[in-house]
Amino acid sequence: QEISVAELARQVDVSVATIRRDIKELSSRRHLSCKNGVVTLKNADTSVVPDLSKNDNILMREATNTSVKTMLARYAAALVKEEDIVFIDAGTTVPKMIPYIRADNAMIVTNSATALPALISSGIPTFVCGGYMSAGSGGMHDSPVDMLRDKHIDKAFLGASAVTKDGCFSSSRDTLFKREVIAHSSQVYVVADSSKFYKSSFMSFAFPGDISLITNEEPPFAGYEQCMVVG
Repeated sequence: QEISVAELARQVDVSVATIRRDIKELSSRRHLSCKNGVVTLKNADTSVVPDLSKNDNILMREATNTSVKTMLARYAAALVKEEDIVFIDAGTTVPKMIPYIRADNAMIVTNSATALPALISSGIPTFVCGGYMSAGSGGMHDSPVDMLRDKHIDKAFLGASAVTKDGCFSSSRDTLFKREVIAHSSQVYVVADSSKFYKSSFMSFAFPGDISLITNEEPPFAGYEQCMVVG
């Protein structure tokens, strides 16, 4: 998470003056900060390297911004209509929709392991995509891509690690699966609170025009014409 300027210059094999120019540029993008000669990773999605990060655990993030996440989830749940086939993404926001879904004869498709108890309690018919389970998102990955083949989804609700002017981002392990979900869906919503506007992540899974954004503040950049600001 942090390293000295001198050590960073040594590892990259450039001069301290050169590395300071790069640090200044990355600081302006909010990727990192530098104080007293120490460079610190800032707002980065640690799930980019899940095997190296010990802090990347969905249970540790579950208690952050809870009221905002619940507000966004309730709004998203109201978009589910009778007989919709709905994809519920893994993470700490989208699964909060489940208790608020009131549509008759809806069906859920999910890769979220942590959503399963709520789905069982709700009694909503559910198709579960299996695979490797990530402690970071509580999602199951790899084989779920094959499970979506020949499937149709009316509405997909996806989470994001970062939302920027260039699109919606996630960690590398999530991105390919989210792209596959989008390819099989008629409507795609990204549910993300405003803290995601100031984070960075590794790979984009959708451009701004590809999705409808559900959030709690107006994005500080243009491009999200399909944007629903809740609350």
